[in-house]
Amino acid sequence: MKKLQSGALIPKFPVHSQEVLDKVLVYFTDLPQVETESVIELQFPLHRERLKFEDVAGLSNIKQFIKERMIEPAINFELAQKYRLRLGGGLLLYGPPGTGKTLIAQATAGELDAEFIEISPSVIRGFPGDAEKKIEELFLRLHSFPRTVVFIDEADALLAHRETQTSTVMERITPVLLAQFSKLSRNRYRPILIIAATNSPWNIDNAFLRPGRLDKCLYVGPPNTEALVNLLKMSLQGRPISNELVKEKTLSEIASTLDGYTGADIEQIVDQAALQAYRETIKANSNIEQQITRESFYRICKSIPKSVNEEKIKPYIEWGKKVGNRD
Repeated sequence: MKKLQSGALIPKFPVHSQEVLDKVLVYFTDLPQVETESVIELQFPLHRERLKFEDVAGLSNIKQFIKERMIEPAINFELAQKYRLRLGGGLLLYGPPGTGKTLIAQATAGELDAEFIEISPSVIRGFPGDAEKKIEELFLRLHSFPRTVVFIDEADALLAHRETQTSTVMERITPVLLAQFSKLSRNRYRPILIIAATNSPWNIDNAFLRPGRLDKCLYVGPPNTEALVNLLKMSLQGRPISNELVKEKTLSEIASTLDGYTGADIEQIVDQAALQAYRETIKANSNIEQQITRESFYRICKSIPKSVNEEKIKPYIEWGKKVGNRD
């Protein structure tokens, strides 16, 4: 076998001629040298989708908090400074899956015209020391943007109780995150808002819930009737629907039967109803579009169970009381 300059061996296969092997050797020799450290870089996606609060149904208390904490002080900056109001801060959104926690975080960035940087549990991947380096670089980079929303998805995975951690990586990441949260809290006038979302708030270490870190905890539950009507309008917009589904009264009647369905459930139901109407149009082989009707909507509802009931909500209510229900 022949050796490259780096010491790697090129195997010699008897089925190939020496001429072919020489060409292969030249090819590998001419490849650019890649240093291992050069491919380790920060890769947090910046989301440019400009959702606004009006694109998110319900969640009025959360919208109000964000307006008071970040939007209004940013508009009246000099007055806010006189009162030493904090522009940014930390917010924990907790509740059942599919209730709009991610959407409200994205809409917050849209309202502020801010960068939206997402941190997911995948940050722990890589070689030893990579995760800590990525997190430190991320928080350092936040100060280069005029306004920033940092979204920590599945927060219970990254902010878990230290006594339950079995990963050495997580043992190193937790103090780094705590330190970075504390640094941000000392800089009161930087418009940097950290929004963490979780379906399991009881798994989050209490150190992250202290003042100056995620010092606001807001419950994100299933939508009420008014929010359900708005969700129906948003989901049905632009689709072929019957005249009755245009009426506010009809939508209110439908919404009154959807207690326990989340925003994600509504989207799934409307998608299924639209797919059914599409298939009927294809089957009819006609230029006349089949419409989504009240009946087809109810029919689909029977096949999609509610995501939330009182039993599932109870643990969130109890946890909220335990931490003081800071909403």
